[in-house]
Amino acid sequence: MQNNATILPFGFSSLVVLDPLGSSLNPLGLSSPQTKLSRAIFPQFTVLTNHPRNHALLCGIIAALTELNIKVDPREMRKAEALWGLAQTLRARTEGGIAPLNIRRYQTILEVLEPSKKVELSAICQARFGLMNRLGYGVWGYYARPSQVWRIVNSANRNLSEAGMALGRGFNHDTGFNDLLGKWFSGKTVGINDSLLEFAERSRLDSTENGRLERSAWNSIVKQFRQRASKSKDPQVDEVWNILPAEKKLGTWAEEEEYPQFFDRLAGHIDKESRLAKIIKAQTLFERAACWIEFAFEFLYLKAQRRDEVDPLRSSDWDTAFNEAQTHIALYEQARADFGTQPVIFYQVNQARSVKEFQAAILRVHNEVQSRKNKGAYLDIDGNIQQEGSMNCERTIEVLERMKEDGEVSTDFVRFTYR
Repeated sequence: MQNNATILPFGFSSLVVLDPLGSSLNPLGLSSPQTKLSRAIFPQFTVLTNHPRNHALLCGIIAALTELNIKVDPREMRKAEALWGLAQTLRARTEGGIAPLNIRRYQTILEVLEPSKKVELSAICQARFGLMNRLGYGVWGYYARPSQVWRIVNSANRNLSEAGMALGRGFNHDTGFNDLLGKWFSGKTVGINDSLLEFAERSRLDSTENGRLERSAWNSIVKQFRQRASKSKDPQVDEVWNILPAEKKLGTWAEEEEYPQFFDRLAGHIDKESRLAKIIKAQTLFERAACWIEFAFEFLYLKAQRRDEVDPLRSSDWDTAFNEAQTHIALYEQARADFGTQPVIFYQVNQARSVKEFQAAILRVHNEVQSRKNKGAYLDIDGNIQQEGSMNCERTIEVLERMKEDGEVSTDFVRFTYR
């Protein structure tokens, strides 16, 4: 994120702590409380909406359909999004980077159509590809409501505000999306060639070389967003832009040796009495309580997977996990104020009076969470596996090996690993 008025703050996600891949499954019910804390800093950000370019893509699609006199509805938006998605899938296959939503469907389409070296709208809309299934799973479904926070999209009538239209037109102009969509909707074929890859490169989500018009539009949107925030009950949103530390210091979140000092360094840039400082303190304590619960849950699964083998953790390790979890839950409860909530699992763990009750609380809440989602539990309330392969134990085994090397469970290492 940049503070310079002439540079687009494209590092929005620098202060958003993303969950590791797979944790979006949310087996312990920690996702919603965590999201509420994140939104106290960036109200519209979730795991799925931390790439500003998705907002620009959404606006670009609506702007293009409007200019082409095509009805702006979820089906037509999916058709437009598919062209971008196919281009991004083609690029991601060779270069990596952030993949688009629906990538598996796009991969299937490319496998069938790529030998012809071209794609066309009528071909990808064949029923066998299922492109029109689950229209809510895509850029409209995930970004329409968050875009309202930026006041760029009106989700009720799918219209763009003046700022949204500027962003959409800027994205389309800078990436060449307009010309491609014109061909796409007129029924012409689009070649699977270097020009499509060039468009994919210009329009990729993690691009740091965004065009002039798109940058200008975002700068104007951010300026207005900050002005509104500074006058609202959430002044910390504007404060973030004013006090943001150097990117190098934010990067220490990803370094094991530096991570123990991460939150202290971040807090060093902030007025300790400010609302932002209090939110970050609550975020720190939430993360530290949650990491020990996740640590315990993974080891309960590993123990069940090994069946008759000895518990992989020593009793002293379980004591550490239990005590650390309860200590930080209590501290979090004192710090959370109005911007945090108490996860059910925090309450249940806090009621436990022994390691055995601690384990039972985790299993009980896990089963309740999965039941509410109409999903099967990974472990039953007695700790027996219900779904083989529902958890990848590679991380757990790596933690176990590290503990053997260190001769103990390191609190800093567990916090870093499960952050």
